[in-house]
Amino acid sequence: MGFGVDGIVRASMSMSEANFESAYNIAMIKKAMEGMEMQGEALTEMLASVPAPSPYGFDVYG
Repeated sequence: MGFGVDGIVRASMSMSEANFESAYNIAMIKKAMEGMEMQGEALTEMLASVPAPSPYGFDVYG
């Protein structure tokens, strides 16, 4: 990489591409985390609707 205008332009473009790639990756990770959070909330709601196990040694629901 030279020290002339071309070198500065190339360095600037490389830096811009790296910043874009980083921002894109962060956005994708955030989207994945939001999806996992929604799945966790759905699982929590589903588990809350399940009745507590019987304190007795036999099945009282059958």
